[in-house]
Amino acid sequence: MAEEIITSVPFVYCLKYAKKRIFCDFCFKKIIRACHCPVCGTMHYCNTTCEKNDTIHRFECDHFLKASGDYNLKKYLEDDVLRLFLRTLIKTNNVSQNRNFYQSMAKKYENEIRMLMGTEFMSSINLDLMVPNFDKMMANKIEIKNEKEAIGFGIYLQNSFDSLENASNNFDGIRIIYKRSLFPALRFSESATNDSHIKIAIRIANRYLESRNVRNFYQEKIKVKSEVLKQKISEVKIVYEEQQKDFLAWTDRHVDNRIYINRKLEKRLEAISYLKDISSQKEKEIITVFIGFLLIHEFANLLYRWNGNLHSTENKDVGYKLENFIFDGNIRVIISTKSKWNEDSRYLGIGIRDTSQSRKIQFLSYDYIKEIFTDNLPFGSYFSPKFEVKEFGDDVFALRESDEFETNSDIEENLDDIFDDYEDAYNIQTCGT
Repeated sequence: MAEEIITSVPFVYCLKYAKKRIFCDFCFKKIIRACHCPVCGTMHYCNTTCEKNDTIHRFECDHFLKASGDYNLKKYLEDDVLRLFLRTLIKTNNVSQNRNFYQSMAKKYENEIRMLMGTEFMSSINLDLMVPNFDKMMANKIEIKNEKEAIGFGIYLQNSFDSLENASNNFDGIRIIYKRSLFPALRFSESATNDSHIKIAIRIANRYLESRNVRNFYQEKIKVKSEVLKQKISEVKIVYEEQQKDFLAWTDRHVDNRIYINRKLEKRLEAISYLKDISSQKEKEIITVFIGFLLIHEFANLLYRWNGNLHSTENKDVGYKLENFIFDGNIRVIISTKSKWNEDSRYLGIGIRDTSQSRKIQFLSYDYIKEIFTDNLPFGSYFSPKFEVKEFGDDVFALRESDEFETNSDIEENLDDIFDDYEDAYNIQTCGT
């Protein structure tokens, strides 16, 4: 399995008291010639640069000076968890909601920090949020090591540094070097269909699915082993099917290896396949690219089922979430027809509906669509779509991309309303699907 290496410095950290004078309090590198804090003498650095860069210590320094000469306070300086908690408070000055697990321990450290730092410092802290702050710190702290020896604690903001299987952490001073398995590059097989247009659509869909963007998107969401996922997607078949409800594409929740494409798309492609005029060629390209987008949408539905989310709320609208991640909106195909959508409908373009309150719609430029169709688009440009202004007549409809075979009526009702805002502006009406 492919792996990636991630590096990160901690959000907040502190050296173990027993390792002071051996390792630098700022960079955690071994000290050859110690440089002490000239004020309090409790912090030890490998050089003056580290001393100046330890900006958190300026909030501690005077209080540590006082504590170092007071027997009752000096013991607090020797408490590693207390000092990490203190640095967390200094760095954030903000936290979350109350929990009970660490309550008594957090209150203990609250009182001890008050004695160490004084009431003026504590007045700047939201005391109602002390417990959850402590709770989060304890849940997320990582031991910082030097040659397998634990020398301090750190809190890293990078997600899941030690939660993945077979992950390994190494340290360069305070910098963590983390190796983890990459989410696999999943691709539909060309053997999934015998149809020439769907084969092109598969190639288009695979360009997006194998990108690092999509792989990172699913890194923490999908926990199925890569070997299983690769086997699953290799078994997927993509077929045209008659559909009475006019869904453009769909999957059956009881069949985890099949994607259905509405046969009306096939019939339209057949009707124009022998036409050589420019408008017919453009339409073939629009339909084929749109089928590629349908496959991306339905891939998300299958992936979550393979992950065991068949009846979970997490499976709700996952296709639209992937669309929104890739295109910063949801895909619509624009057709021209004087009646209900059928094989005689003409396909004029592909739109992206903004999911924000503005509900703005933008139209993919034909140049972008053609470059995708001909496989001439640089790989890095797939996630940077080009747009153009389009004007349509009164008989234009916008078809939403796809639905599940077993659809939620509430979702369906909401989707029926989404084009109300731009019917006047673009003369676009929702199709009766």
